[in-house]
Amino acid sequence: SGCEVVALGTGNFNSKECVSSNGRVVHDSHAVVTARRSLMRYLYRHLLMYFSKNSNLTEKSVFTPSAISNLLSLKSGITLHLYVNQLPKGAAQIPTKLRLNPFSITTLQVNSEISLHLLVEGKVLSIFSSTFDNSASEMVSMSTTDKITQWQVLGYQGALLSHFIEPVYVQSILVGDSGCTEIRGMEMSVNQRVEGITSQLPMFYCMMRPHISLVPSLVTSNTGSSQLTYGINWSEGDSSVEVVDGLEGKTIEESPFKSGPALASRLCKAAMLHRFRLVAKEAQRQDLVTTSCYRELKMMAKPYQEAKHVLRAYLCQQGFGSWLEKRPDNGNFTA
Repeated sequence: SGCEVVALGTGNFNSKECVSSNGRVVHDSHAVVTARRSLMRYLYRHLLMYFSKNSNLTEKSVFTPSAISNLLSLKSGITLHLYVNQLPKGAAQIPTKLRLNPFSITTLQVNSEISLHLLVEGKVLSIFSSTFDNSASEMVSMSTTDKITQWQVLGYQGALLSHFIEPVYVQSILVGDSGCTEIRGMEMSVNQRVEGITSQLPMFYCMMRPHISLVPSLVTSNTGSSQLTYGINWSEGDSSVEVVDGLEGKTIEESPFKSGPALASRLCKAAMLHRFRLVAKEAQRQDLVTTSCYRELKMMAKPYQEAKHVLRAYLCQQGFGSWLEKRPDNGNFTA
């Protein structure tokens, strides 16, 4: 009651292409990542509404000035919730027999089971796996479970939006997986791994513990489809969905929405940078308007970068492994 869908995404692949230097290839098209990027587009749209000269649009925006900072925050009464129709890949899928007590399993074994995980060419591997060779793999990303864990600490808005808004967190995660009987792995991975980190984080950041629950499945996966590499994205305000080939990291020719002949997705980093520039201009943030490099703009979000550093150091100190760093040239582009 009173809820509405504002962003969605489907997908199950990393692109087969090496890291793009121009920001116009979507490298991770897994469903939750796609949905989160669609949510970011929704947030950008409402920032443009807030900073517009039209008072009616400003009033309709989900944002309002924060009472404790010079940033914006979501209006009172507006909360975000995440629905997934599959248990996320990674540590959330740990064996159900695992128990955090000294009589059944050692702390070392627990850490190994709920360690950080990688998605490597369709396979899910522990960060401690001896079979993982970073130099031999083209496209590698952190598991969906690990990304959700990160977003529940850093917020779902990312570094660029942090220039304008306080961290945005999900209040509940609803798992509509008909093959799933319990969510202990999700609870342990998203909540228990980062328990106690809040006191180390900069202002406005915290470990936001979502309410995680099993709900009836709303859709049955069509495993017989010949187009399993395709994924769709949409956010509130879009006139049509966009269909992206996850292996290519680009929009398909038949997609209802296409941004241009180059078939770059509206979720790619270059598209996000374009939206960021529009908001920075409307907000009259000259310091952000005159900075052209995507990576540099991200690094300028100091509190966000500090929180990210604290999170990754904390996970490592707790024995869950080291977060895989992106290649240095990923983000050194302008648009």
